[in-house]
Amino acid sequence: MKIVIITSCTGEKVVESADGLTLADFQQGHAHVAAREEGLRALLRPAEDIYTGQQHIRLMRGIRSFRESHPSTDESWTLDLHVLSAGYGLVEGIRLLAPYEATFQGMKTKELRTWADALGVPAGIRRVLARPYDLAVLLLGDGYLSACNLDANVKLGGRTIALCGGRMAEKLPAIDNLLLVPLENADAKRFGSGLVALKGELVRRMLIRPDFALDSIPQDAAGLLSWLDGAQVQKRPCGPARANATVDRVIAIPTSWHAKPHRGQLRYFIPEWDDLVDRDFDFQNDVHSGGKGNWSNEVYAHQMYPEPNYDGILISKVVAEAKKDKKARINAL
Repeated sequence: MKIVIITSCTGEKVVESADGLTLADFQQGHAHVAAREEGLRALLRPAEDIYTGQQHIRLMRGIRSFRESHPSTDESWTLDLHVLSAGYGLVEGIRLLAPYEATFQGMKTKELRTWADALGVPAGIRRVLARPYDLAVLLLGDGYLSACNLDANVKLGGRTIALCGGRMAEKLPAIDNLLLVPLENADAKRFGSGLVALKGELVRRMLIRPDFALDSIPQDAAGLLSWLDGAQVQKRPCGPARANATVDRVIAIPTSWHAKPHRGQLRYFIPEWDDLVDRDFDFQNDVHSGGKGNWSNEVYAHQMYPEPNYDGILISKVVAEAKKDKKARINAL
């Protein structure tokens, strides 16, 4: 079974640089980009490894599971990954990329189409989708689908599924062998995934199913989602909470914080309402690092950053003393 996956780039990347490439760099052409990449050689990463957005993380979990089940020596099962980048265009997963900032989201329609054409996106998508395959899956947001400029004349090399927003599904033309699967907020809740990560989560579930085969995939959108709804990986049970030594850390406010212009303006105080987070939360498996979270092993936002991101905290004595263990801990401190 030959599988083709086309996903989009994400703003979050595993390597960052203040000297990273920008849209202006890409607009100066390949020679300029190549020269800039030389200065960023140590930061180059394969396209499949450079992105850390939640859609990409979940997608890659599924792809790695698929590769473990179907080694490269098994030619009867292959998976080709392509990434649609607003800077590099359509690239293969193994292509080395430099850290960069560029996105199709937010571009005006004319600007988007002009830049997508300059990158060769419509032609590249058509070239990849015209090759023979058994299944192709597109995980593209509205701006990225617009960049592809798909029309009724697109020829598909096999069965193709496009995971997309509801409004974009209404705009796309009917294409032979293309199944549109419109996704909404209700689907994000159904699959326990934020909307930004939903497409990656659905493909992950598809690739890890033990019965994953071309003839097992439903032919309609509703049936496909129901089929994927049964592929939930069992969550690990939460263990008992454990103490976090960093919880009691008293922050030191740097001089730079006092020097900021907003210090002389209206001050922003945040209410202390047990708004705590686990700084080591396992987002992959949705499990708290210390088991069930409580006030003794989680931290406030100001304990996670180099300097406070608000001016102060309003503490309610009534709320703070409502829980016996919390009251005892405050008095002990």
